[in-house]
Parts: sequence; structure tokens; C-alpha cells
Amino acid sequence: MFDSSFYEVLHIVESFSVILGVAFVVIQIRLQTRIARADHDRHKKQSTIEFYDLISKGSYQLLDDIKDKDLNLSIVNTDKALKKSVTRYLARLERLAVGVYYEEKSPNSYKEFERLVKDIDKNREECPGEIIGKKDRVKQL
Repeated sequence: MFDSSFYEVLHIVESFSVILGVAFVVIQIRLQTRIARADHDRHKKQSTIEFYDLISKGSYQLLDDIKDKDLNLSIVNTDKALKKSVTRYLARLERLAVGVYYEEKSPNSYKEFERLVKDIDKNREECPGEIIGKKDRVKQL
């Protein structure tokens, strides 16, 4: 009833349909991957903002404890309350900085942070008793 050319055309249509189906599935997988990645990035940003809100309330009190004083390391080391405030404030900034600047796409992020720490340690060795005045400090955002 049907000749062989009809079956050949039917086979070609079937193969074309399978190829289109596979292409559709691949496109959908890529689209869902992009959506999931964008949602993950949004959650990371939201978590960072929430974390900042959480630590900033306590940070303001610590900043108030240290902002009107010259930060001479020898004074900080002898005043236990001041040393505790400075240490806690810097630890909060460090935790926030690591959360903000680390990106999976940038494997050198921690290397840059380590370089910063080494530079700070080097400056401390070169100027162990130097006073950091109020005008030289980084202001809180």
C-alpha cells in the first residue's frame, strides 16, 4: 500500500523530531541552570546584607568605644577594654570582608587577603609604636 519512499520520509521525520526533542531538552537544562545560578547569587547577596545588618548594630557600639581615641598599639595593648573593642571590631570587619570579596570565579581572593595581612604585619614591624590618628582611619560605611 505504501511505497518505500514514504517509509524513508517517515524515518527522516522521526529522526528530525528526535533531534529537535534533544535540542529542546538541552536548551531547557541550560536555562534552568542559569536560573538556579542567578537565584543562588541573589541568596548570597541577601545573606551578606542580612549578616551586615546583624553585625553592624554591635559594631557601632565598638566603633563608638574606639573612634575618639588615637590608636597607639602600646596604649591598645595596655588598656584591656580598648583592646577588646578594637579586636572585636576588626574581627567583625574581617568576617564581613571575607564574605563580600570571596567569589568562586576568583581563586586568588584568599591570596589577596593573605597579601593584605602580610602588608599590615610588615607595616606593624616597621612602625611598632606609630599612632594612627582619627583622620587616617577608614570610616565605617
